[in-house]
Amino acid sequence: MGALSHFLDATPSHKFPHLFLLLYPGGSPDNLRCADVHAAVLVFEHRLFGFSTGIYATDGYNGFRTIIAPEPERRAVAVKVSKLLLELNAHIVKISGEGRLEATESITSQLEGCNVFWTRREREFRYVFPLANTFEKTLASLGKSTRFNLRYYRRRLLRRMPCEIVSDARGQISRQQLEWLNTNSLNPLPLAEFVKRYDDLCRLPNGYLFGVREASGKWLGLVAGWRSGTTTILHWQLNVRGYEKDSLINVVRSYFLEHEVELGARRLVIHGGTTHSMVHSFEVYPAFDLVVRRRSFRSDIIRFCIKMRLALSSKPPKEGLFTLLTDDSLDWSYLPPQSSRLPSRKRRTA
Repeated sequence: MGALSHFLDATPSHKFPHLFLLLYPGGSPDNLRCADVHAAVLVFEHRLFGFSTGIYATDGYNGFRTIIAPEPERRAVAVKVSKLLLELNAHIVKISGEGRLEATESITSQLEGCNVFWTRREREFRYVFPLANTFEKTLASLGKSTRFNLRYYRRRLLRRMPCEIVSDARGQISRQQLEWLNTNSLNPLPLAEFVKRYDDLCRLPNGYLFGVREASGKWLGLVAGWRSGTTTILHWQLNVRGYEKDSLINVVRSYFLEHEVELGARRLVIHGGTTHSMVHSFEVYPAFDLVVRRRSFRSDIIRFCIKMRLALSSKPPKEGLFTLLTDDSLDWSYLPPQSSRLPSRKRRTA
């Protein structure tokens, strides 16, 4: 949760955040203490022209930073919050989290009588790289070609030019340099977004900005994120164009891995995953999606509109709520209503 403020600020205006807390007995929201909190779930309400659509969903695809709870209880917490949202008049709820879902019978018993359709999906992710206590032992856990690339391209670049690492580059890059770096990067972003990323990382007390530059001061690459104990989270990496033959991604990542190991890090979490070949040495983490859809005219209309939008779009859809609602391979179960189980908004007392 270290960089939560950054993600909330970057959330599109049509997504309104809601934080649900499950408190231990005796805990009071009026005098809240961390010790009172048993679990926390961050969901976003989708709005259209300022009006609620009845859609609530966690952000992200791998369940990272969505449910904060003891590992064995994350699935039960997801079901509890889904049911609570239905009682608050939600029509579609999607909650993703780390771990595996509870047995079908357990979910059915908790949602019984709610007049809903529900489905589940379980996936596996690789975004956590275990670090050894030395750089050489860390490299030894990688595949032969990945190990070779991390060593070879670093030596090759050093033969061409002297380089230096900057362990904390925060505050050392001017606005003019930031604009140049973004424009000349392999994957430039809108300048305002890139500057915001930089500013947010500079403000984070546990944030870092690691850099590699030529001896002349020209920046070659940056790595940014935050640290929590012995875990390092890599949020983004920037590599300058014009050095494709030198494979800057391997050069910068080699320096960065060595630096984090020397600091005592034992886990590297790459936010959003990576296509780098080192992913084959990452630990496998399970993740789940729980989707609950109220049996209502509004939810049917929403699902129909999503199908039409995806059919007319020229771009493949991003994996998420929309693809889950239209995935014909998923099995939906229906739980019929019980009287007064999910009262409508008109019947709720003030």
